Amino acid sequence: MPSFRSSQKAHASDLEAQWHAGPSSMHDARLSNKEEQPIRVVIAMSAQLDRMAWGIIVSNQPDMQLTAQAASRSEVLSVLKANSPGVTLIDEAMLDARRCRHLHEYSTQPRSSRFILVAPHELDYSLEQSRYAFTHAYLLKGVSATDLLNTIRETAGARHP
Repeated sequence: MPSFRSSQKAHASDLEAQWHAGPSSMHDARLSNKEEQPIRVVIAMSAQLDRMAWGIIVSNQPDMQLTAQAASRSEVLSVLKANSPGVTLIDEAMLDARRCRHLHEYSTQPRSSRFILVAPHELDYSLEQSRYAFTHAYLLKGVSATDLLNTIRETAGARHP
């Protein structure tokens, strides 16, 4: 049986207490030595498995905080307004013309989220010329965790140098 110094036991109990307090406490502990705020991320995807998988990846980053998830088209805008994310991953399937207009209006407000469009296929048009003009980047579903995280960090770059 390994022996632990008392300081190691205290550290382990601190981590356990933070875990029971919830994910934001664990996240705060990981960032305690940094001065910058984490990148606040919202995931808006209709498929529960996609939200869960992408959420696990984001939640395990010391410079990111998963603040909320939206599971339906109707809740996206209210989740964004309630959580003030820096970056939102939004599934193309969650968007229709009306929601694109609402998100475009939202994106023009000060301190609104920066959007990453998640699509199941390569886009065959320019984002700037499409109904998705409010988005700042796009990813294909099935992208690697490294590409996902790099895209979030680059998209948030205006607020998180």
